Amino acid sequence: MHHKLIESEITELVVCGMMTHIYIDTTVRAAKDYGYQITLISDGCATKDLEWNGVTLPATLIQNVYMASLNKKFANVILSSEIV
Repeated sequence: MHHKLIESEITELVVCGMMTHIYIDTTVRAAKDYGYQITLISDGCATKDLEWNGVTLPATLIQNVYMASLNKKFANVILSSEIV
């Protein structure tokens, strides 16, 4: 896909999708490594509860942690209502 984006002179990406803790995180970080400017639509992403060491971590917690960690350093994280 990177080659197609280069051919089309695309330098900015708007990202949303499922399984934030896997696919969104990986996509945003890789796109940043390739030099893209990324807008991440936080309410356009979703994840699920995760289990670790006998504790259930709710999806809202997982979602918020990933959005906070990606914001500013890797992407401009916004709400869908902020898209101009």
